[in-house]
Amino acid sequence: MQLLISIFFGMVCAWALKRHADSSPLGHWRLVAGAVAGAFPHIDWFFQILGPSFYLAYKDSVTWSLLLMPIYANLIAFVLSLISQKSWKDFVPVTLGVLLMTSLLAMLTSKGIQPFAPFSHYNVSLGLIYPFDLSIMGVSILAISCGLLLPRFKRDFGRFAVVLVVAYTLVLTTFYFKARSFAKTYAEAFNLKVEGYHIIPQPISAFNWRIVIETEDQRFHDTMINLFRDEEVVLDGEDSRTNRIDSLYKPMDKAIWRVYRRYGYKNKVFAKSAWVSMYKSSDAFKRISKYWVSKDVIRHNGNSCARFIDLRREGSRKVEEYIFMICRENNGAALYRSNGEGDYSLLEMMY
Repeated sequence: MQLLISIFFGMVCAWALKRHADSSPLGHWRLVAGAVAGAFPHIDWFFQILGPSFYLAYKDSVTWSLLLMPIYANLIAFVLSLISQKSWKDFVPVTLGVLLMTSLLAMLTSKGIQPFAPFSHYNVSLGLIYPFDLSIMGVSILAISCGLLLPRFKRDFGRFAVVLVVAYTLVLTTFYFKARSFAKTYAEAFNLKVEGYHIIPQPISAFNWRIVIETEDQRFHDTMINLFRDEEVVLDGEDSRTNRIDSLYKPMDKAIWRVYRRYGYKNKVFAKSAWVSMYKSSDAFKRISKYWVSKDVIRHNGNSCARFIDLRREGSRKVEEYIFMICRENNGAALYRSNGEGDYSLLEMMY
């Protein structure tokens, strides 16, 4: 989930968790506690300092753990009590509640989190919400603005905003099943032997969805649709980037399906061998490679390497940054990621 949404939603939750409508012993520090607790799980960004392998293994993991949450809540409360000179015990319900609610929201996104880390790498992702959802951001900012203007009713604004987010999630659930039904109709029409349906929320609009159908023959059938659009978006050459992106999502009756092979068409034996060797050896690789499809096989530093692209980024402006490469080297397999400038950074080495 995106950092800004976590911060603003955390602030809203801090108000919503007030037991009484009158003034709180924390004063404005309640809002600060909500922002800090909402932002706290995102400190996993600093794991990059410890190296790409560590970052890959523990991103969206231990800092989001429900099992470690009481420790984090008390730690944040203790630090805030030192700064504010307020009671540590008054902060704990706020920090714990905000951490829990932001983590639950993160589980609804297409990225998800690992709530049982470090004891399990199981990722929970219901895939209902895009990580940077403009609607949730807007509701949170509006509630905070109203609460600051009318402080007497800030608890009510906070609770109303949380109710709106819950209702919005229920609406998105109906959209999810509508998109899934469309995917099943397509699969049945072409007699596909389906391995799995992947319904992925998209940016800009809650009506935009990406559908990826994975079949038993290692193919991906991919399309981008708008659930309620009747006509395609027509561009005139001077449109904003937002309009250009939105135009990619077609009406359901005009959906354009693209078919990809997991291991490509040429050199597929090597590509499959490289992918399988990494898949069997790395839990982190399993999480990030779910939507990878083969791009080509090249030579890099004297080694044969299979390049893959993340299907979710196909056609995006920063697609070059989502090219991954698996090389057979030093009696093992090395995983690289493109830096977008024609070079690659090592992510993980397996022997």
